[in-house]
Amino acid sequence: MSDPLAESVQYLRGVGPRVAETLARLGVRTVYDLLFTLPHRYTPRALIRDLRPGAEAAFIGELTEARWKGQGRGRRLVAAFSDRTGDIPAVWFNVPRAVLERLENHRRFLVVGKIDSYGGRQVVAPTVEPLDTAPPAPNVRRGIAGVYAAQPASSSAASRTAPAPPGYVDRPLLPVYPLTAGLSQTTPRRVVFACLPEFAPLLHEYLPDATLAARGWSPLPEAMRRAHFPDTEEAAARARERLVYHEFFLLELLKAGEREAARRTAGPRIRVPESVDNRIRARFPFRFTNAQDRAVAQIARDLASGRRMCRLLQGDVGAGKTAVALYAMLAAVANRRQAVVMAPMEVLASQHYRTISEALAGSRTRVEYLSGAVRGARRREALAAIESGEAHIVIGTHALIEPAVRFRRLGLVVVDEQHKFGVAQREALARKGPAPHFLVMSATPIPRTLSLTVYGELDLTVIDELPPGRRPVRTELRAERDRAAVYAFIRGLIENHGAQAYFVYPLVSESETTALASAEAMSSRLAAGPFRDLGVGLVHGRMPATQKERVMADYRAGRISVLVATVVVEVGVDVPGATVMVVENAERFGLAQLHQLRGRVGRGAEQSYFILFSAARTREARERLAVIAATADGFRIAEEDLRLRGFGDLVGTRQHGIPRLRLSDVERDVRLLETARDDAFAETAAARRAGEIARRYLPLHFPGARLPGA
Repeated sequence: MSDPLAESVQYLRGVGPRVAETLARLGVRTVYDLLFTLPHRYTPRALIRDLRPGAEAAFIGELTEARWKGQGRGRRLVAAFSDRTGDIPAVWFNVPRAVLERLENHRRFLVVGKIDSYGGRQVVAPTVEPLDTAPPAPNVRRGIAGVYAAQPASSSAASRTAPAPPGYVDRPLLPVYPLTAGLSQTTPRRVVFACLPEFAPLLHEYLPDATLAARGWSPLPEAMRRAHFPDTEEAAARARERLVYHEFFLLELLKAGEREAARRTAGPRIRVPESVDNRIRARFPFRFTNAQDRAVAQIARDLASGRRMCRLLQGDVGAGKTAVALYAMLAAVANRRQAVVMAPMEVLASQHYRTISEALAGSRTRVEYLSGAVRGARRREALAAIESGEAHIVIGTHALIEPAVRFRRLGLVVVDEQHKFGVAQREALARKGPAPHFLVMSATPIPRTLSLTVYGELDLTVIDELPPGRRPVRTELRAERDRAAVYAFIRGLIENHGAQAYFVYPLVSESETTALASAEAMSSRLAAGPFRDLGVGLVHGRMPATQKERVMADYRAGRISVLVATVVVEVGVDVPGATVMVVENAERFGLAQLHQLRGRVGRGAEQSYFILFSAARTREARERLAVIAATADGFRIAEEDLRLRGFGDLVGTRQHGIPRLRLSDVERDVRLLETARDDAFAETAAARRAGEIARRYLPLHFPGARLPGA
């Protein structure tokens, strides 16, 4: 039997095909969608005597007069409304003549608008909703500019608006719904009010009475009624809280189901006895930090469990995530399994290939590289080595997910800078083997609010300690008047200390639509001007991969002192001699992006500098730059980025497989998110029972989402 909540809104009274098509533009297609399209605010209803200028209000008034006033551009429609406590005029500018005709055919109205004190108290451009039809009367119409008198019903569409149903107009607060072209507040108010008695009781509550009482919530049906037509703002807030929890609980059920499915999946058993551990550690020219040791222990435990590992390895720039990932890869190789690393950009992938190859020089471990730039005989050779198992560790870009890439015994998948990949891309790589272990890395610290929402199915490992000997990078905001001094300072570092510098620009080439500096133009100016005899290179995303790699090789070798670039150097570029970075038009970059760029310097023992030039004019842009200058704590920066940019901008929900949230604001409602996660992940009979009931709502609330166990 079909669920009545899944029925189309088209069949609700007062809707029909045309209105249903309009509602669909708001994402409202089913009865459930309609119920969960909550008002975004409420308008208080008052008596006319209590209306106060400066606020929006609603009142019920009887129309006593309506006429046109003025001429030309000053022409306006003025009507007078009264109740037992007083009267008030309403005024509309630039409205069609049919509006007067509509007014003439009704007597009592629900009037909603902003109260103004200009020229005396009045309501400006209100919406009017008829509550009855004017009785027939002698035709005393005196022309379009005449005074209103009751008239027979007109045949025009504008005047045939049905009176509002009794009930909701008497509520102390009137809901204000999101709208789209062709839809007025009247339609959702009437339709929702009419359908609540029939459909709200079908929202079966799944939380125990004791839990509802402890949290001060009503059961779902009553919460739904109060969210649409509350008695007080406080009642509306409590009802919305219950419904926001409902949405978060469903989201976290999805995450809990994904995590449970991952834990039920058998994975290759990769053991790391002490002898293997010692051999792997001997490959590193440094001791692991305590944080790296903890990360290695967690990963080794997962690999040996016989269950598939799904773990997020998170840490600030320079914390040593790649070393931990390499430990896991070598553990897989020691157990006769292959490991693969996928990076989002050629520069980062080639950096990993070079670093790992150097670390394994002289060993029997074969490292292979594959990207879109690898072609011809070299590509065929790489594919053959991967398929035969001769390639133990494979590093590359999106090219790794192509059908031609086949592994013999894939045991571990590592995805670096995983937020740059979509869900489908990560899963395509994971399907290259029979349930390989899965390790995703992020050098962009993720706020707890995001990790709960986006990565709830993953176990989390955080490397919260930097290697010893690292000096904090000095971050400075500079104005245009400081430019000559900054250039002179950088030239002195290069000449006297053998330093190298990055200059980063938001654009590759100059644009006719903006005055922003570009990498191509500035590389020529810097090479011909302040750094003309020091060697200036250029790298950006439009260059062929071989050319980019040649420039980067010259920079690493010190043959280039100044590297002009775009954000292609944001991640993975490790040049210890680079101790200064200048970012032009810094206001054009996000906080996390600036923090990543800063991580390209300060990778050696020398004092490093991060210099920002900006023409920021907005308060938000100045706030972002102030944060980056004030702290090097990646997690604090991530929290500020979330606060300033918002969840939707910071995380591409479709990219990460997050269903569209209807009600919730992740930043504002984080406490409810954490509560919902705890409840959804709880291993109790009550939680399982709640999950069974709530799964009924998952297809309704998140259409198309992959359900747990499906």
